[in-house]
Amino acid sequence: MSNDRIRSAMVLYAIEQGLAKFVTHMGSRGESIPDGIRRQVTAREGQGAEPLNDEEIVSATYLDELIASAAAMSTDRTEANVVRQLREKARMLDLFSVRNAIAHPNRPFPKVYWYRIAALAADPVFEQLNI
Repeated sequence: MSNDRIRSAMVLYAIEQGLAKFVTHMGSRGESIPDGIRRQVTAREGQGAEPLNDEEIVSATYLDELIASAAAMSTDRTEANVVRQLREKARMLDLFSVRNAIAHPNRPFPKVYWYRIAALAADPVFEQLNI
């Protein structure tokens, strides 16, 4: 595994962990994980009659679902614009392709992926969200 892939994986791990804490914090403030994401994760996790709690939903979400949850949960809050910026930057940098390349070690990992992860991690949106 290349150093760029390993470094990217570590930084992405920290980003996802921070976003999970943000979503969990928003839940503790009374905001709800969107029903569509809740249903999608529950179906993917193979849960039948036993509903998943918020912590289980957050732990099973993909990066895009975490960002979408953060965006939906912050709609009426001061964090809304910052989360929207984060979502746009993640799309612009094609972060989801980078994440897939990290998760599948047999796929190529172009050097530009490391720069994309590093650029996002260095963005002040995380500081503004207390991540």
